[in-house]
Amino acid sequence: VLKLQSGALEADVTLNGEHMASLKPREWLVDQVMNAYMFRLQERDNGRRELDSFRRPCHFYSTFFMTTALLPQGSSYSHANVRTWSRKIISTNGDIFGLDKLFIPVNIKDSHWTLVVAFISEKRLQYYDSMGGSGTQYLEAL
Repeated sequence: VLKLQSGALEADVTLNGEHMASLKPREWLVDQVMNAYMFRLQERDNGRRELDSFRRPCHFYSTFFMTTALLPQGSSYSHANVRTWSRKIISTNGDIFGLDKLFIPVNIKDSHWTLVVAFISEKRLQYYDSMGGSGTQYLEAL
């Protein structure tokens, strides 16, 4: 069992043997593994900012952001939910406009992971999908 303490993400991340088994070829990568990876990326960004005080922070949301804050009813937007999640961004005291980038993992129908990156200062969203999807509904929701 591997336990990552909260701080980089919104809650503790615990991985057990079953979660780690999802790293095998042709297995579905479970949320917990994705969250652990987001956690590690956040820690890496935090470390880089400690070495460079001028570096603008990045924030790596957990896999639950898109489903609980942005698309709770399938395709609707909840400003209150997004505001709640934004307040959890410690590096900028909840101000997303103080970020360099915002990383949002997206679970596509429990069969595929994609990523949205918000380039804050450029006011631009980019959707990354190894299967070539456009991610239009996610980009529009954001």
